Amino acid sequence: EKFTPDSVILADFNKTTGRRVKGSVEWVMRNNDYAVAYYTNTQGVKSESVYTLDNKKPYMTGKTLVKDRYNNGILKYLAEKFNGEKYKIEKMVVYEYNSKVRGADGKKPKPYTYVVISQKVKGTRDVKYTRMEFDSRGQFTNLLAQPLDEKDVQ
Repeated sequence: EKFTPDSVILADFNKTTGRRVKGSVEWVMRNNDYAVAYYTNTQGVKSESVYTLDNKKPYMTGKTLVKDRYNNGILKYLAEKFNGEKYKIEKMVVYEYNSKVRGADGKKPKPYTYVVISQKVKGTRDVKYTRMEFDSRGQFTNLLAQPLDEKDVQ
């Protein structure tokens, strides 16, 4: 469904990112906590700008990696984890926190990578998706049960 963020968020996005957008921007709400702008930048990279809804501040950006930029540590992990199974990497997105964001330790959190893989379910036409997060060193950290939002691979 169509979502229009607050004018403060729109103004910040237009000021900081607007000139680097090629084509249109699609806004969605993520977990009722974030406004996310999906767009393609002028270099042709699928990107996301994530804002917190409570304080209307930039929270993080996401850049979808092209195949030849995939993280080798993550590729190795997937090859071992899905050894002998067929799978396809649907997307690999590196999320980087805004410079003003601080974690519980008072430091800026490190970037992380979100990966979605798909596998055909044997004997059916169904496809199952596995959603994973990896730390800045390419180490597996988390398995996610749900898509991030309606624009994520369903």
